Amino acid sequence: MNRKLIAMLIIALMVVSTIGVVSVTTATPRAEARHTSIPTYLVLRASNYFPEPGSIVALTVTLKAFQGPRHNYPLANRYVWIYVVRPYATMANLMTQRVVSPFLVKTNAHGQARVYFNTNALTARNLQTLGLREPAVKVFALFSRDGRYSGAMSNFVGIRVITRLQTYFSNLYAGTFTLTGTLVARNYRGAVAASTLVAQNNYIAVPGRLVQLLKARCPGYTCLPQATGIYARTDRNGVFVFRLNSKGLPGPTQFGAEFRGDHLYKGSVSNSVWITIPGPLRT
Repeated sequence: MNRKLIAMLIIALMVVSTIGVVSVTTATPRAEARHTSIPTYLVLRASNYFPEPGSIVALTVTLKAFQGPRHNYPLANRYVWIYVVRPYATMANLMTQRVVSPFLVKTNAHGQARVYFNTNALTARNLQTLGLREPAVKVFALFSRDGRYSGAMSNFVGIRVITRLQTYFSNLYAGTFTLTGTLVARNYRGAVAASTLVAQNNYIAVPGRLVQLLKARCPGYTCLPQATGIYARTDRNGVFVFRLNSKGLPGPTQFGAEFRGDHLYKGSVSNSVWITIPGPLRT
């Protein structure tokens, strides 16, 4: 092989190797696709949305990744912040309206984390909300962007610290086939709307609540009133009326009423009243 041919081969190899280097360096950026974060979402729940002063509320947050309706999985070992802010806080001033220091929690294998706080931290702040002299707060959770996953903000949870009022049954009156009464509560909250006031003894009416009829299963003195599953709703003055079934056993029977309570009022049971159910007419 002559020297001219060898020189031509060497030059060809140099050109080929140079082209390879150029192609590799120019192809590298094209192979690097832009990293897209996987969407996430947070769900926040409270164990009690209407706690009483001095009680413990559990806040549970769930962090999940979302890659379609059928590909939804929890994110474990991630840190999430939980914030408690004043009720009038807006998106523009959330961080400056904190009521207590934020909580930092870490999710478990199910993507959940839980934190407990005492409502005593809230009762010292008497916020005027909806006419009640009781503190109210909003709670939300934040997850910052973490590697493959995008950040997320949870739903807002409203928590109102309320002292439930004790209820009473008054004016319980028994007719032949009716039982009438009034559901009231002692007013410890100060001024309320005039339409809900009961003039005597500073009691307030409890409107719009379901009251259950209680009835003894046997006549006379042999048994006490029990739940019947029959309900009446109190009107704007707290008054309720039960229409009794005349087909019951004849003779004196004990009746009563029960209110099971809700987030504003404690439950109560009335005293028993005797109603004599007439027997069949005899000739």
